[in-house]
Amino acid sequence: MDDKLLLFEFLDAEKYRISLSLGECQLDSKPLGRNEAGIVFKARMNGKDVALKFFLFNGDDSRKGKWLNKLKARYLEISLLETRNNIVQYADFDIVTVEGEEIPVLVMKLYKCSLEEYRSILSMDTFLKLFRFLTNTVQFLHSMGISHLLLCSSLYWHRFRNRHPE
Repeated sequence: MDDKLLLFEFLDAEKYRISLSLGECQLDSKPLGRNEAGIVFKARMNGKDVALKFFLFNGDDSRKGKWLNKLKARYLEISLLETRNNIVQYADFDIVTVEGEEIPVLVMKLYKCSLEEYRSILSMDTFLKLFRFLTNTVQFLHSMGISHLLLCSSLYWHRFRNRHPE
């Protein structure tokens, strides 16, 4: 079964309430965003607003274990960086099991907006600052031996907005 469909059926049946190792979560029913890699929801956990990214496997089931191990390794690599100033703050990596299928979920800091929401009002000056910020971040990750292939620009955007408010 498609992980996306499985996840939505599960969340609907559970009334968007799930249990993770850090505590119970009540998710908003409307996702904050989605892409080919997963879906992000706003959630309330232990009295705090957080973002939960559910990673959705898209491929041959025989490769799912290897994919999951790569996600875990990437989370650990990034979590152990001495400085993570340019990357979204992670709180935890967890697994939700639905009908025997493991769906990884990343608990992250919730930010005010995404690049997609903000891009329509970007000035040229802000765009150039963002471009430099992103290229510097990718260069930093490469210098630490981390490939940026599984990372998306929205992970960096929130850090950029905190440093360069208009």
